[in-house]
Amino acid sequence: MSVYTWGLGKNGQLGTGKAETSHTPQLLTKAFAEHPLHLVHQISCGALFTAIVTKNGNLYTCGCGKFGRLGLESKEEDTLMFTAVNLAGKLGKVNQVSCGSWHASAVTESGQIFI
Repeated sequence: MSVYTWGLGKNGQLGTGKAETSHTPQLLTKAFAEHPLHLVHQISCGALFTAIVTKNGNLYTCGCGKFGRLGLESKEEDTLMFTAVNLAGKLGKVNQVSCGSWHASAVTESGQIFI
């Protein structure tokens, strides 16, 4: 699977490692270090942030961290590369993610919904 991103990138929401806007689709050659892109199951974009679910149920986010919308411990910091959300047994394997303007929600393998 190939993953392309484009558009406003000032907060790192394109996952390219740069806080830059792209007017044309850019192929992500390495969205996250631990997993190759062919494991991407689903992508969702919110206002200034993006989330990826992998086929093995891991969740990654990048972009604007304001209001904790990335689900990372650094609640207010922007992240320029896709970063694993430390679920620490809270969610289990994620099947689906949906991003809104200021929040995200996830559905787990067991059917639990987290908002």
